[in-house]
Amino acid sequence: MLLISYFEPFGRDPLNSTEVICEEIKRVRRDVQFVKLPTVFYESGTVLTSLIKEVNPDTVIMLGQAGGRAAITPEMVALNWIDARIKDNRGQKPIDKKIVEGGPAAYFSTLPVRKIVEALTKGGIPARVSYSAGTFVCNALFYQVMHFIIENRYQIKAGFVHFPYLSGQVLYREEAPSLDLAKSIEGLNLIIELMEGSL
Repeated sequence: MLLISYFEPFGRDPLNSTEVICEEIKRVRRDVQFVKLPTVFYESGTVLTSLIKEVNPDTVIMLGQAGGRAAITPEMVALNWIDARIKDNRGQKPIDKKIVEGGPAAYFSTLPVRKIVEALTKGGIPARVSYSAGTFVCNALFYQVMHFIIENRYQIKAGFVHFPYLSGQVLYREEAPSLDLAKSIEGLNLIIELMEGSL
């Protein structure tokens, strides 16, 4: 079973591209479980790890919005570090803090990152490997989940994928890159098919 998480809007954005994309896909796909997470340090990780414990999926794909990126970017590595430039949705703004005290400096994705990029590119969808998930809630969730899976010896593939803004989100943002909704949906469907072994 495939479990996909996505975030609620945060900052000044009334929408989160990953929420819009997943809400569309949920209407037609019954073979995937989706969960919406709060854009809150630690709370997002607690919600997702509790669900992982409950449903024991084969694969976990965490999604997040990366304004400023023009391509879908699977993340290669999660860092054990928080350095928030804005507040999360509970008003927290941790600076220079480890996510897990005593934890490893980083965890690598166990998703086939390069295969995902190749499949998307072959499908005409812009995609790039990313080596930085940032230092905000996306990276913190990614690290928390990888730490949980490894510490508890789950045989679960997991990783994080960032999606650009949707085209409608950049109407008033000069020169901000975006990806239209149809391409974004197609991109996530390709990732799902690859992870389900149908590609």
